[in-house]
Amino acid sequence: MKAVLAVRRIVFALERLNFPLPKYLPRVMDAYEDPQWFYINVGHGCLLQCAFCAIRLAKGRVRSRSLEPIIYELKQAVAKGHRKIVLSADDVGAWGQDTGSDFIHLLQGLVSVEGDFQIYIRNLEPIWVLKYFDRFVEVAKSKKIRAITVPLQTGSDKVLKAMKRGHKIQPIVDKLNEMNKLVPEVLVLTHFMVGMPFETDEDFRETLKVINNVRFEGIAPDRFYAHPSTPAFKMDHQVSNLTKWYRHIILTSDIIWSVYFNRGFFWRLR
Repeated sequence: MKAVLAVRRIVFALERLNFPLPKYLPRVMDAYEDPQWFYINVGHGCLLQCAFCAIRLAKGRVRSRSLEPIIYELKQAVAKGHRKIVLSADDVGAWGQDTGSDFIHLLQGLVSVEGDFQIYIRNLEPIWVLKYFDRFVEVAKSKKIRAITVPLQTGSDKVLKAMKRGHKIQPIVDKLNEMNKLVPEVLVLTHFMVGMPFETDEDFRETLKVINNVRFEGIAPDRFYAHPSTPAFKMDHQVSNLTKWYRHIILTSDIIWSVYFNRGFFWRLR
């Protein structure tokens, strides 16, 4: 991360000097977290019950913060000169599900705040992108939504079913590609995990196919770990550690080539 942040400072300095840079490079660098970003927590807990995740077990169902203190915190941050605002929660898109409101209402309140700032949204699960897509695009046209992290986890429908993610891969891929066209200024980031029980080589290739078919500005690779309190711990067809490591290396290599080298399209967006 220190190396990436150092490169980031150089890229942004060259950009300010109007140095001709590849179009994708400042986007990729802007997707990385910076220690100076201002974080606003909007809630705790999760509505999903993913087979591999212990968040629901540890923190329970969603408990959303009230909109008023969130807006007040944003105004205070902007007044102090913060320009990069991160919305964080275990499941940001579930905000308001416990209070009769919804995530888009939260965003509408935040983008209405005056000032020069951009919002980075963390942990926006695919089910919420699918549910709120049209309304989200309208809010994003305010130019105050800079990035979203949509953790896809896998490109395989079979593995998604084993994970109990509640959606299929092609609909969310289509929406992310549509988003890249409708609001191209919004950076799209994701997470992918290898080694989930039932994942075969063909399933893994499906994940690599998604990386090739969607423009991501950032991808976090991970290896499945069977937490003892989760359903995945007792599943059949566990993947060997050696296979997990192998797939993780291939995944990471593909991410480096796809994101940081833009698959060889150095002077334009893929």
